[in-house]
Amino acid sequence: MARWVALLRGVNVNGITIRSAELAALFRELGYEDVRTVLASGNVVFTADGDAASVTGAVEQALRDRFGYDAWIVL
Repeated sequence: MARWVALLRGVNVNGITIRSAELAALFRELGYEDVRTVLASGNVVFTADGDAASVTGAVEQALRDRFGYDAWIVL
């Protein structure tokens, strides 16, 4: 398992609000471990299996499905 940092672009600005607790819960539901959000920045530190492309794709799709947020993240 690798340790990752997901930097979510455009969260908590311009009307896109995602609470840290909801964001962390989403990452846990994806099966990721050691999930921690960083302030209200939309940044998440977590541990997950897989390569960068698969983790990025899973997170972006989950954000779209749950929050209607057309996600673009930097991992």
